[in-house]
Amino acid sequence: MSEPTPNLVQQSEDRERWVATAAGRSPGESMAFRTRFREFVLHALSITLRLTHPVTRKIRRLCWAAEVRASVCRMGAGVYVYGPIRFLGSREVWLGGSGNLYDNVLFETVAPARISVGDGFRINRGCLISAHAGITIGDNCLIGEYVSIRDNNHVFDDTSVPIGEQGFRASPITIDDDVWIGRGAAILQGVSIGRGAVIGANSVVTKDVPDHEVWAGIPARFLRHRKKGDSG
Repeated sequence: MSEPTPNLVQQSEDRERWVATAAGRSPGESMAFRTRFREFVLHALSITLRLTHPVTRKIRRLCWAAEVRASVCRMGAGVYVYGPIRFLGSREVWLGGSGNLYDNVLFETVAPARISVGDGFRINRGCLISAHAGITIGDNCLIGEYVSIRDNNHVFDDTSVPIGEQGFRASPITIDDDVWIGRGAAILQGVSIGRGAVIGANSVVTKDVPDHEVWAGIPARFLRHRKKGDSG
């Protein structure tokens, strides 16, 4: 951005002096008055927003929930939405009767594939769930922030054709009940995760995970079995 020309600066200073003179104040007093007035307005607005925040927050959540309900095939009355949610493709998304859906989750579906999520879910902010073949998530599943669940991948076998022009290869993903997937994990195509399994943060899951096992790493590997009374 270019600096203001001397003529514009002079005009601004002349206008400031004219306003101050008309109000019976010096230019310095005029600037101090404007600063105090601005602080008064900011203080009044901050008090207003603080008092109305509980109401406006509920209104925003209702609007986000209404937008999601209008976008998906099914959403239960017990699903709470805590931020804007994005949808790409056919919007074949079926959400359970209850759960929490946090901000900036992206659902992508390519017909006839669907994403089906059970009851009592928690899908945290920034997650990507992309279905070209189909993704099923059971009841009471916890999905951490920025998890990627993608049942498709680029085909890259032919070196004479750009990868972006070779299409996709897809295989369904199944996640059973009571699964906890840690922050930043990636669940790749064709994987099945058993009931009660735990996936460590930032892991890349490339093969099936049996029931009640803890897996982590890149690629994810077996660490141990869960047992009754296990707290972590």
